[in-house]
Parts: sequence; C-alpha cells; structure tokens
Amino acid sequence: MRYPLVELATGILFLIVLWQFETSLTIVGGWIFVSWLMALAFIDLDTLTLPNPLTQSGFLLGVIFQGIVGWYSSGLSGAALHLIGSIGAAVLGIWLFDIITIVGSMVYGQTVMGGGDAKLAAMMGAWMGWKLLLLASFLACILGAVVGGGAIALKLIHRRQPIPFGPFLALAAFLATIWGNDILSAYLGLYFPAS
Repeated sequence: MRYPLVELATGILFLIVLWQFETSLTIVGGWIFVSWLMALAFIDLDTLTLPNPLTQSGFLLGVIFQGIVGWYSSGLSGAALHLIGSIGAAVLGIWLFDIITIVGSMVYGQTVMGGGDAKLAAMMGAWMGWKLLLLASFLACILGAVVGGGAIALKLIHRRQPIPFGPFLALAAFLATIWGNDILSAYLGLYFPAS
C-alpha cells in the first residue's frame, strides 16, 4: 500500500508547490526539491541512512538552480550572488549539524546523529538559503522532539533507540520552502512591529 500512498503524497505536494509559486522556474525547482526530499525521507525511514549520491546530487542541483534563478533575475552578477549564497548556506548547514553531532555525542556519550543529516542540511541550504535553512532546522528539532518524546511516552520505542531524523528535516524543509517567509515575517513582526 505504501507505493500508491507515496505517489499520492508526492502529487499533493506538487500541487501545493504549483499553488504557492508564481513562475515556471520556481515551480520546477520546487518539484525537484520535493522529489529529493521525499526520496531521502523514505530511505531514511527504512534504512536509517541518507545516501551520499542523493544528498550530493541534491546539493549540486540546488546550487545550479540558485545560479539559474540569479541569472534570470539580474544576469551574471545575480548568478554570482545566488551561487555564493547557496554555497554559503550549504556550508552553514553542514557545520551546524556537525557541531550538534559533536556536542551531543560528548554530552550523551553516544552518537546522537548520523553524518547524512549534516549532508541533507547542506543540500537544504543550497536550495533554500541560510534563513530558511535555520527555520527548517528549528522546525525539524521541534517535530523530532514531539514525535520522539511521544513515541517514548507511549512506549513505542525505548529511550536510547535511534530514530531517523531525515524525515523531520525533509518535512521541515518543505514547510519552510512553502510558508517560511510568512513565518519569519510574523516572527520578526513580534519584535519589530510596523509603525
């Protein structure tokens, strides 16, 4: 039953992307990004791994996409700025999750996160930029804590049992891609209300 359900979910996500974005370029980019996120999320659910060929190709496609968007918006200078921003956000993603992994492993005395999560975060940064990457990372941590804590409370898993974090990152990346700018605007409006 999973195969048709995944296909249905992908179709629904594609429709949301079509509804949300305005240009054919951003729609196609959104579809590609969603496709990679779906594949990685379900592979991680099954195997607790995020394959390098998918995260690396997703990163490369994200950088290329940002370069094309920059080119169409303002030529060579726009492409260069978008490429720098994309690569910088990818570096931020991999460093952020590597730091979380190192610190968490020291605190808990065991591996707290696989290396694939940092590579997925780098891929997300390449597609989304640093602001939406940070928002997606925050949302993924909240989703993971709620679902993981609930599963422990319901005794579905035990406290030290590993759970895949990739699906939470993928869902959070999708949410941030679609509604991230609205969420950030609402959040900043709490501290800097329009006069």
